[in-house]
Amino acid sequence: MKPILFTGKMVNAILEGRKTQTRRVIKKPEPHTFDLDGKQAYAPDPYGDWHKVEEFAPYRKGETLWVRETWCQDARGGKEENGEDAVYYRADMISNDIWKGYWKPSIFMPKWACRLFLNVESVHVERLQDISESDSLAEGVKIGSMINGHVFTAKELFQGLWDSINGKQKKNKQDVSWKANPYVWVIKFSVNKESTAWQLKKQLAGMNNKIDNLRVNNDAKK
Repeated sequence: MKPILFTGKMVNAILEGRKTQTRRVIKKPEPHTFDLDGKQAYAPDPYGDWHKVEEFAPYRKGETLWVRETWCQDARGGKEENGEDAVYYRADMISNDIWKGYWKPSIFMPKWACRLFLNVESVHVERLQDISESDSLAEGVKIGSMINGHVFTAKELFQGLWDSINGKQKKNKQDVSWKANPYVWVIKFSVNKESTAWQLKKQLAGMNNKIDNLRVNNDAKK
């Protein structure tokens, strides 16, 4: 079982059922080695033998991934019913951050603290800008934004989302911005149903904790 990182907003999009795809920049094999045959991409291995590029993918169809997200443990030593340290998630507290200063980056989340698991449904390769309107929606964007009378399409919103995360990054000295139009892994997934009850339980615990903290804070002000 492999980990995969998501921002808080994307975790919420997954939990709300809006996000069922993610695109990740291809690091290896080097994209310039690709031989495109229609929509199928091929790449050589270190011995010069050619393979479908999906054979090099970081994730494979049928695998289960565990989601890493920004998290923290209860600073007061609170425990779950099973005796484990209580865990809270930044994605649940966007508007009421009662654990500010205690959050740990998603990269440091251990598997035992994970609440969300994903089933990989398919993996393929495409150029970033080849994303369709429907696939842009499946990336979790919310349509309806308007500036100066212009209503943004899902694809335009995804472009902004992509550059907000990848626009200034250089991965292996590779420009991975929208304008650069890199090759990406397109990973389609579904929420693992066995994790659904677990994450709902954790979410409810987090909501109850927020309510308790609000009561404590209100009592302290009286």
